Amino acid sequence: MSLLEKMAGARLLALINYCRGVDAGIAGRKLAELKLAAEAFTEMPKAYPAGRGGMTFYGSATVVFYALLLSYVCLAIAAKSVISGLGIIAGIGVFVLLIAALTGVEKGKTLSLKLFLAVWFLLSVCNVLVAGWLMFAPFSWLSLACWGGGFFLWWLARQVMNGPELTKLMQWRVSLKIMQFRRDALTQPKRK
Repeated sequence: MSLLEKMAGARLLALINYCRGVDAGIAGRKLAELKLAAEAFTEMPKAYPAGRGGMTFYGSATVVFYALLLSYVCLAIAAKSVISGLGIIAGIGVFVLLIAALTGVEKGKTLSLKLFLAVWFLLSVCNVLVAGWLMFAPFSWLSLACWGGGFFLWWLARQVMNGPELTKLMQWRVSLKIMQFRRDALTQPKRK
């Protein structure tokens, strides 16, 4: 298992590769391969009621969005004296990336998963830097609590990104995209 798989999770990377393969099949107009990819996925995602049996499949994307955003906010508060104005500018950038990822996941876009992963990796680096800074900074319970909260939310985002509901959501959306492409390709008149 590679370092990337250990850090980000093998399930998420496999999902990204699956979506990338489907995108390549659509770009190459490989109808037979796309049919097999669509048939491989038959299970519809479940929409659980709140608090019963698990998380809704749309809720999984929303949880990743808020966990990553709030993790960044916690880390920015923990290191506010170091980054000050840069934190606000970087926060706006993170927010825009997460909005793009959230809307893209619900459309079955591969790039959206990569954006979630990119923000997650950004927060991985920030967690290490802030933890190192807290070792040398004057001790503050607020900074330590914010770092701990940010670290927990970062971990939660990884769990949900590698969870079954986000996988089902993406596979379902990708299968809808495959069916739409195949229907359009099969109903178009053949060119002479």
